[in-house]
Amino acid sequence: MIYIIGAGISGLVSAYQASKEVGGNNIVILEKDTNIGGALRGVFYPEQGMHFDNGTHIFRMTGIAELDQLLINCIGDSQVVFHDKVKIGAVYTNKLQENSHYPDIRERSNLNELKKNIFDTQLEKSGINIREQHVNLLNFAYERFGALYSNEILLPALSNLFRSDPKCLSSMALNLSGLSRCIAFSEDEWKSNSTSTDFRSVFGYPNQDTMPIEFENKLKQFYSKENGTNSLIIGLKNLLEKAGVKIETGVIDFQLNQKTNTIIFKNRNGTIIQDKNPIGIILANGLLGSAIVLGIPIPKFQKTPRLAMYHIGLDSSPKRNLAYFCNFNHHYSFFRATNYKMLTNNCNDNRITVEILVDNPSNIPAISEIIKNLKDIDFLDNERVSFCEFAYLKSYYPYPDLKNTQFINALKTDIAQHKVPENICSFASHGGAGFFQNNVVALAFEETAAFIKSLK
Repeated sequence: MIYIIGAGISGLVSAYQASKEVGGNNIVILEKDTNIGGALRGVFYPEQGMHFDNGTHIFRMTGIAELDQLLINCIGDSQVVFHDKVKIGAVYTNKLQENSHYPDIRERSNLNELKKNIFDTQLEKSGINIREQHVNLLNFAYERFGALYSNEILLPALSNLFRSDPKCLSSMALNLSGLSRCIAFSEDEWKSNSTSTDFRSVFGYPNQDTMPIEFENKLKQFYSKENGTNSLIIGLKNLLEKAGVKIETGVIDFQLNQKTNTIIFKNRNGTIIQDKNPIGIILANGLLGSAIVLGIPIPKFQKTPRLAMYHIGLDSSPKRNLAYFCNFNHHYSFFRATNYKMLTNNCNDNRITVEILVDNPSNIPAISEIIKNLKDIDFLDNERVSFCEFAYLKSYYPYPDLKNTQFINALKTDIAQHKVPENICSFASHGGAGFFQNNVVALAFEETAAFIKSLK
């Protein structure tokens, strides 16, 4: 029997890949939660007939044809919505900016000085890796953009977004917020400099609506009209169960004895299950979950703000055509807002999700304050709230605290160096997958195939 630990999207995709080689009847998925799907499960309110995602999880294709077709088939032809581009904005300089989610600094009085400082920094840099996530944000920002732009624009924006001193943040903050570039040139000026990869790496195109197709991401994005990201979970579950894969939820007291190659756990009925010689074990339960199973000590993480959401139904859809946008202004209370009508291509879709960071339960902003914020930036006009629910995000949110991201990086190294039997595979040991779902799913798909072949 092959056991897959974790029934998030990675575990389900891993089970699909493994079932092709060994047959679904030889695979068991173990999940500690009573439901499967992890962060992609979302929330459904039956009385209103409304589904909301846990944050924004529109899927981008992986570039692996078989995997992309699998995920699209799980949604179904009648439900899938394809997007060549998804329009993203930002709350910047007290207004909702629709041309780009990068800070548009073209109206700054010291624009030429800012551009020169960034250019000089680019000439001096030594191949900084934008995907680096566990180094000090200040040093990273200075090396990438120079001190002037970092101090005047970038660091205050990230401080406002994450409600934290930039000295306490890691370079992951740039990836989470998408602030890897700025807008400093007109379209013609940008095009005339676009042959330089260094230039394109720090200066974004000024208007996402008219970006030349050769510079767009070629991997399309897709979504479900009705059930959002949960459609992927439902589709994969049905496919796996049809193939004979067994999915055990509510599993507790899972233990792995690496010396004797034995696993033991208690199912949701309280029955103790033991397997002394499983063919293979795939740890698809994330970094912390893998460390716990392998008996690797976990550091004491710093307490960080929790991500929470207001799931909101309006009496009519928002006036603006942004799919989602982050807030870089401190005096507004929210972290990010999602506009579902732009994901489903349905102008009558009146759902929005507003994410907030909560460091103290007593300081949660009231829904009236959130709605006022959205009206102040002209995202909403006279739309009234017809439904509202507040919920904390249950799954792990990668808040970019410097100490914690350094702990995470060290834990990845520990897992990679940990000697395990040849019949155990941990995706976490490979690191580098990041936190974007298409990268995580692609890793699960490819690593499972390699692992199953190694068992034969």
